Amino acid sequence: MKPVVLINKYVESYLVNELKSYGYSYSASKIRFRKNIDKKILGIDFWRSKWNKEDVLSEFWIDCGINSTYYSKWVFDRYGIKKVNDNILGIQCHTIKGWDKTGMNRIHRYNLVSDNPDQLMNIIKNNFLNILVPFLENYTSWKRAADTILKQAKFKQEYIKASDFYILSDLPEKGFEPLLIAKEYLMKKIEEDPHPNFYKWIDEIDMRLKINYNVN
Repeated sequence: MKPVVLINKYVESYLVNELKSYGYSYSASKIRFRKNIDKKILGIDFWRSKWNKEDVLSEFWIDCGINSTYYSKWVFDRYGIKKVNDNILGIQCHTIKGWDKTGMNRIHRYNLVSDNPDQLMNIIKNNFLNILVPFLENYTSWKRAADTILKQAKFKQEYIKASDFYILSDLPEKGFEPLLIAKEYLMKKIEEDPHPNFYKWIDEIDMRLKINYNVN
């Protein structure tokens, strides 16, 4: 069986109905799930290895992300900043806390040409239902997304988005402090490494402080 057909077969057997109950639609041609909610698109994508070969290798890995053309337009209309893309979040699923990596190879890929593909798909299904779906649910509303960023963001420049999301949630008072925290963090980073991005993010923070909170 051709790798793309094999992957589709198992995804449809183990995951489609499960994720449908959470509001996700499935595209067999692209092997991906999508959920539209609160002007955002939650996505789960299966990427296939270019080295796949029938009955030899049927390798894939899984990414997830959140996109919003609405947010990109809002940022441009409010601040005059044109975002590079509509991405809010993009992550390789195996890096999510709690992900069971059983069955993955050393480069974190799955291969359905294995001794027990059903066992492998059960592991993936459990990861989806217990880890991935709850993870993405944290971003279903703007407020939940902002709260999640403040709790989980590895880099504090992400707080800039959290501040925006609070404004989109009609909670502007909650968006002020994250900007101050992010600015202080970036000022310290500049002392260590004056990277141009740090200055760009500080400019974006200052713009938000002025427009949203009348702080010069």
